[in-house]
Amino acid sequence: MNQNQQKKIFLPIYNGTRARNFFRNDTYRELIKDRALTLVVAIPSVKLDFYTKEFREPNVIFEPFDVKGESWFGRFLAELAFNLFDTKTVRLKQRLEYYRYKNYPRFLLVRALNIAARP
Repeated sequence: MNQNQQKKIFLPIYNGTRARNFFRNDTYRELIKDRALTLVVAIPSVKLDFYTKEFREPNVIFEPFDVKGESWFGRFLAELAFNLFDTKTVRLKQRLEYYRYKNYPRFLLVRALNIAARP
């Protein structure tokens, strides 16, 4: 198969648990067997040496990529989306955040959003 026809899979891995779950399972072992397939893995630059040594395969390429912080608007949307879910887990996390930071106005606001968003 020529280089232009080779299939590539791009995997962003920034969390140690996700990396371990991916690299230490049968899916990874099956993918690296297929030499017509290239895995391009985006990782934090500080981990480049470790991953290159630990998972050296001819069809695996590690690309260092450092994630910049989310903009204020992205953080706002993520926070809003999370607090609109009407689940026990969300309610528990809202209470835990209140107990930790003691920000009662914020707690009331996110609880009101959660209640208002119920179907």
